[in-house]
Amino acid sequence: MLVRLARRLRLTVKWLIYRGPVNRALRLVIRPFRRLIPIRTLLRIPLVGKLSVSVPGFPDIWLEIRGLDDVTGLLYWRGHRAYEPEVLNILPTLVRGCDTFLDVGAHVGLYSLLAAAENPRRNVYAFEPVPEIASILRRNREINQLANLHIEVSAVSDRVGEAELAIPYEGVPTSSSLRKGFRDPHRLIRVPTVTLDQFAESRGIARVDLVKIDTETTEPDVLVGGGRLLDRDEPAIICEVLAGHTDSQLNAVLEGKRYIYFLITADGLIRESRIRGDTTYRYRDYLLVPTSRPSLLDALGEYVLSDT
Repeated sequence: MLVRLARRLRLTVKWLIYRGPVNRALRLVIRPFRRLIPIRTLLRIPLVGKLSVSVPGFPDIWLEIRGLDDVTGLLYWRGHRAYEPEVLNILPTLVRGCDTFLDVGAHVGLYSLLAAAENPRRNVYAFEPVPEIASILRRNREINQLANLHIEVSAVSDRVGEAELAIPYEGVPTSSSLRKGFRDPHRLIRVPTVTLDQFAESRGIARVDLVKIDTETTEPDVLVGGGRLLDRDEPAIICEVLAGHTDSQLNAVLEGKRYIYFLITADGLIRESRIRGDTTYRYRDYLLVPTSRPSLLDALGEYVLSDT
């Protein structure tokens, strides 16, 4: 009896927290003390509604909030400097002059929305395989009125077909992966897979200028499936690198291609002779710049710290 009552009480409290007026009231009470509360505690509080996000160099955008979402939660409680600020810092330079941007592993669309809002003539393609997250991404496109943002509910890989995606937890997870055994799945779903080569050819995309890849250890597969595109267009690439998981594969895939590697840090860009993931996992992203784009290298010069 007590167990049933406790369970019913938890469900009632959860139901109340997800009601708009109650959620807003709860946030109003907590917000003045947000700097005193550990961020992991704050991220356990469901958020419901809309969030205005301001990132220097871009128009303000709106994100819809639907419960537990680490990305939107970090932005809400701590501002834009709480989520990958080192990447967002150089993003205005990367999108300048960019006509086509592929966001692989778009999640709720922060990067896609910023890039699409900054230039309505730019075509942005956002790939998000988790249907529930893709629905939030669609809503974010709608509330920001971005007709140039195109959403693909599929995973990008090295082959066209289907694959099993491991979703690690409830809410709006940030770490779903096609890599078997990489995450303990809360649930498994079948998702369609595409390659960058097949996608660009099927859509008649003449040139890709920038690619962002965050696919939880399958980044090498994404690049393999985009081999012709990389040779043809030599886009700049923002790529997540998880130390010990993808370093050697990425180096093998990029062998012979004309790219310069930079580790993206809070202090700036550190040039590396090879891709080496940060073993502390503080910095997870590399910027790969083709040598065929000296103007981009010049524009990024102010961020480059040193050669190693």
